[in-house]
Amino acid sequence: MRTYTSKGVRAFGWTSGAVLLLGSGLVGSACSSRDLELVLHDQCTTQCKTQENGSCVENYEGFRALGEYTEFAVFESDCPGSTCGDVEAKLAVGDTEGAVFRSIVAGDSGLPEVGTLTARKYAFGVIVKDGSCKPVATGCTCANLEDIKKVEINVAAWANCPQSGCSPSQACTPLQASTGCIAPSTCVAGRCEGEPGDGGTGDSSTDGGGGACDLSVVASGELPAAAAEDANVSGPAVVATPSGFVIGFREQNPSTTAIQLVLQGVSDAGAPASPSKVALSACAETPTDLGLGIAFGDGGGVLAASLPDCTGGGAGAAFVSFDASGAATGNNSFPNPAFNELTLARNHTVTPIAGTANDFEFVYRVLSGNGVVVQSATLEGAGFKSGLNTTNLFMAAPAGFAEVTQTASVRGLLGQIPDRSAVVLQVGAPGSATPTELELPYAEWGAVTSWDERVVAMVPGATGIQYQLADASGADLGLGSAGSGSVRGGDVAQLGDRVVFLTGASEKLTFLPHSGANTTLSAGTPVVFDGSVGDTALTGFEGDMVSMAAARGLVAVAWVTRSKLSAGEPTGGWAVLSCSD
Repeated sequence: MRTYTSKGVRAFGWTSGAVLLLGSGLVGSACSSRDLELVLHDQCTTQCKTQENGSCVENYEGFRALGEYTEFAVFESDCPGSTCGDVEAKLAVGDTEGAVFRSIVAGDSGLPEVGTLTARKYAFGVIVKDGSCKPVATGCTCANLEDIKKVEINVAAWANCPQSGCSPSQACTPLQASTGCIAPSTCVAGRCEGEPGDGGTGDSSTDGGGGACDLSVVASGELPAAAAEDANVSGPAVVATPSGFVIGFREQNPSTTAIQLVLQGVSDAGAPASPSKVALSACAETPTDLGLGIAFGDGGGVLAASLPDCTGGGAGAAFVSFDASGAATGNNSFPNPAFNELTLARNHTVTPIAGTANDFEFVYRVLSGNGVVVQSATLEGAGFKSGLNTTNLFMAAPAGFAEVTQTASVRGLLGQIPDRSAVVLQVGAPGSATPTELELPYAEWGAVTSWDERVVAMVPGATGIQYQLADASGADLGLGSAGSGSVRGGDVAQLGDRVVFLTGASEKLTFLPHSGANTTLSAGTPVVFDGSVGDTALTGFEGDMVSMAAARGLVAVAWVTRSKLSAGEPTGGWAVLSCSD
């Protein structure tokens, strides 16, 4: 096997001719090797900013002068069209998730050893950052280590440039696609430190903010176009990742009966990535549930969806693993001959298991010859861990739906129990055999999230929503209500000392921010989007298919127009909002 091994890279500086020698390395087998040279070119130090009588009066400052830090990252890449593909968009917003090597150094110091890389195609990326960790310029070169001796990376604000070409003013004006570190985090040695920590649910953040916040739209857009104008759509589900948010939905083309799962990554700055589409088997049956499950743990994320009984082999579930940018990394489908039907609640049917790299708890409702029950199983990535080990929930009582959330200190299980005419919230330490049960009003759907040692659940009421706050000891920390009017769908997320409830109605989304997540909840001013969110219309949106996540001072929301699209209707949309005092 041929490999690339970097040499130790010592201090370097920008040389005349705007060339930065990053370092050198070796490409070769055990029997032979050759040097590999890595060079950075600043494209703007010789670009003329103003002219007088044909002479240059002032040059652009150059990104070497603007940059305080340089981040170098190496990605495995198929190099579509000999380009870096999606990597370039990731770099523009400071995203190097998924790199096989990455390092951040001061602008005038050297890089550490890269180590050994198998000889294949790689995208070599660079991000130049200012003192606030904001990307001001990037560069990326795709190279096959089998047949090159030198990698040259041209650095400029390439994301400013249209595909048709690039003027000096576009290439040499610092990027604005990312805001850098979001308060209260600060830029330390090229990294944002003091950032919100994930409390284990993918929806949580300890951003330190206090008081209910004003929500302003950072960016918005439409979900990827459906496979057919009259597609059957389920979802959406949205989760926070270390570098942004990932949205998932399921669609079926009625004409071909083909089903696929779609993942859409969106950066904190609102830059959408290219969607990942994972085809499942064609199925004459139409999925009956609206829900999907999504979660992100230390080792990556997983999207879960139900499968109808398509071939007579039983109903089941399908899973797609993905990285922080929303790129699919694997998938599996599991029918069960004993299952007549498997359905998922609208939100929160998958949650990371704290203390593990890639384990998740998955809850679902099953109809079999023995009746209806909700069950729990442990996933490892996109498959069941140690075989299909399941546990019946709520003492095997028939249930309409089930949702789950957990951190290292608390687990919350929410389920509709018709025999009790209630939605039941079970709260306790993870693994507790005797969780405390609290009841909310009977409803057809609900939502739940957790952080630290607390859990909050919500259900729709006759008007607005009702919520229950509890902690790991089972203490009732308050049953309250929020909002008004008819509510068809909704979700809940936690952000520092805030809890945000989301409600959906016809062509309307309402955010209900509350302060006191760690003390007593106190309502703030509702934020209503009627007819549109930012520049994205809510036309045709029925109000029931919504999902939300929060992290790093931001709230992300996604919606699907309706479960059965009509000609001319968008699949749905998304928005990233900033939560500021």
